[in-house]
Amino acid sequence: MKLPEATGLIMESASQMNVIFQHAVFDEFSIVQAIDEKLYLCWYRGSRGQEYILNFKKDTALLKKESLSRFSNHYETGAYEFVVDATGSQAESFLVVGENLYLILTNTQRTMAEIASSPLWLKAQTVFVEMCERFRCDPTIISEDDFKEEIPLG
Repeated sequence: MKLPEATGLIMESASQMNVIFQHAVFDEFSIVQAIDEKLYLCWYRGSRGQEYILNFKKDTALLKKESLSRFSNHYETGAYEFVVDATGSQAESFLVVGENLYLILTNTQRTMAEIASSPLWLKAQTVFVEMCERFRCDPTIISEDDFKEEIPLG
């Protein structure tokens, strides 16, 4: 799927999860592309704007640590990872949405542990899994015309 379709799916899934959970499950979203040891922001939805790009390395450090701690840290399209102890602007999850493309998900108000402690999370989680399956079957493709901004990692 192309980027506009992917972002539509993400926002529709987020809306459905929020209705089921009765609160925002995630309130910040981005799609990041990894190419030649560089990262590019392809899409962002949230309230931090440029601050998001400037703090990306710090805010995704727990997710990176978790993914590198796995026996195999190769993730296929549709695969995801969560961290339960991310707080504030630290990202809670990523989902592989295409080749070298990652959806980064953050809840700036609650930790994943707080979200997962609610019985409503199990119901909302089904929407998340359905979204993962859609990306597995129809991965996102970034075109030359899609927006990209390099994320500084220094």
